[in-house]
Amino acid sequence: MKESLYHNHFAGMGTRLDLVLPDTDTANGDTVFMQIKAEVDRLEKKLSCFLPDSELTYINQHAAKNPVKVDQEWITILEACNKYYKSTYSCFDVTLQQNFGKNHNKLSGADNIVIDKNDATIHFSDPGIKIDLGGFGKGYALDYVNEILRFHDVKNALVSFGESSILALGKHPYGNHWNIGVQHLFRPGENVFVFNLENINMSTSGMLARNGKLRYRKTALINPVNGQPVEKVRTISVKSAKAIDAEILSTALYVSPQNRKKKILSNFPESEAIEAIYTNDEKVSIFVLK
Repeated sequence: MKESLYHNHFAGMGTRLDLVLPDTDTANGDTVFMQIKAEVDRLEKKLSCFLPDSELTYINQHAAKNPVKVDQEWITILEACNKYYKSTYSCFDVTLQQNFGKNHNKLSGADNIVIDKNDATIHFSDPGIKIDLGGFGKGYALDYVNEILRFHDVKNALVSFGESSILALGKHPYGNHWNIGVQHLFRPGENVFVFNLENINMSTSGMLARNGKLRYRKTALINPVNGQPVEKVRTISVKSAKAIDAEILSTALYVSPQNRKKKILSNFPESEAIEAIYTNDEKVSIFVLK
């Protein structure tokens, strides 16, 4: 069996990309990987709010003052963000209200991004907001990666953005699907749940851990109701046909009030979600969200 394994690190998306291509020789694997790398680099320079010279950084610096001219891709992205804002009942929100409270930002509302399709401009109606596509970019990129793989007639592949965003194409070389586990936060090497993935995507949001110890994000996930960081020890994992749906849903369901989760999922009938909740003694309970 031929197999190619590639990896690279994309700092603006805050994670590493790993690509496994079973039954692919090195020459073809190199060609596919370089195209994927080029596309992710392009999206990095467009969507990152950390790179000082990215397109998003420019938008955040100027869109509150004057309409900013953008390309068609930005119109498509922001219209999609507004659609997800509505379909998750405001639980997925790419806008942040700056300087809200002492130690955090408050979600402000994607409907404060004014899109003029005729002039191809965007403008912030609320001068205090910024856009953060951290909960959008990896899924958006993975859907492009899927297109590249299919263009090259790759039948089987596994793509991972930092192990939290997964594209599983085709089958594992020794099985009928790819077995992808949701790892126990406090017990390295132990899975609390395993998804069987074939031509589908998975995303996990929530607390992070390394070597059995919790890590804290540079940017906390914010509860859209009270503007407070979500601190309960739990994770949400979602599988969806589209990577962007999985990414948005895992974020939205993680910050959502419990009574809103079912309503959100009803708008994504082909997606499945599980929630892992940890107690103080590090025991975990698994709930299938329906």
